[in-house]
Amino acid sequence: MTPSVPRAEAVLQVWERGRHEHPIDRALTILSLFGGQPRHELAAMSVERRDAQLLGWRTALFGDRLPGYSCCPQCGCGVDVALSIDAEDAPDGPVTIDVAGRTVTARMPTTLDLVAVAGCASIEESSAGLVTRCIEDGTQEIDTELARAVEAEWERRARLSAGVVLLACPDCYHHWSLGIDIAEFLWRELEIHAIRLVGEVDLLARRYGWSEPEILALSTARRRLYLGLAS
Repeated sequence: MTPSVPRAEAVLQVWERGRHEHPIDRALTILSLFGGQPRHELAAMSVERRDAQLLGWRTALFGDRLPGYSCCPQCGCGVDVALSIDAEDAPDGPVTIDVAGRTVTARMPTTLDLVAVAGCASIEESSAGLVTRCIEDGTQEIDTELARAVEAEWERRARLSAGVVLLACPDCYHHWSLGIDIAEFLWRELEIHAIRLVGEVDLLARRYGWSEPEILALSTARRRLYLGLAS
């Protein structure tokens, strides 16, 4: 179920706090300020479920279509992209993998896991560290084959956190893929929206002498009506 539209004041609070944060922390800020859920609970849920909740808030604010733009790496042609993604919640259940006669159970990665491996020197090191943290049987020896099998199962289960769009150039017919980061996508839209809200507050405060809380408390429809009159 899509959540209700966040208040304008909440949007500004998210922007004010999130612009100084690491992208990993920023995703938790969006969810905690919009939904009121404690950060430690959000950090412990799977990244897939986190992204499903972020998409739900994104749908409430901006609709269910995600507009994008990419340039063909072959010829530079610009390509417009428009996606529609279902924001149904995702489970946090573990995955089970059979590798070389061994059965291994691993939970889905959480934000806490991402934070733990964020300082790794290479992608290979961070991937190995992530698998090691998420294997539920700590006695398992983590080799390359096992790590790749766990990562492949994560990608198979992940609908949002590992989303990829396949694109084709209309000019040279080159094909390439574009990764989707729901948290980053939503943050960019929130930043634009927050700056627009500040401009609206400035205009209405100058025109009518209202305070910021009074202006932000107006519904979107009424605020736009007054903006039209003020301009």
